[in-house]
Amino acid sequence: MTSPSTLDLKQGAFATQLPLDSLFQMNVDYDGGSDPIYVGYAAPGTADATEGWLIVKYTYSSGNVTKARFANDQAEFAMAWSSRATYTYS
Repeated sequence: MTSPSTLDLKQGAFATQLPLDSLFQMNVDYDGGSDPIYVGYAAPGTADATEGWLIVKYTYSSGNVTKARFANDQAEFAMAWSSRATYTYS
């Protein structure tokens, strides 16, 4: 699985793609292979231990993503990347 590299924005007839790396910094924690388990986004310059991260955990079956869940079930920039393994993902 590859992480998304662009953000699709649509407003009426206006549509554009913005590169995510221009809007956010991204951290990825892999499973020991090529599959990302945790992917986090934050404003550029946000430290790993600082709350301000949006973190997603991916679950796989036979190499395919079967679930994508937000840390503590919150789609908010309110987590610390360094604490990603301590959050709940349900």
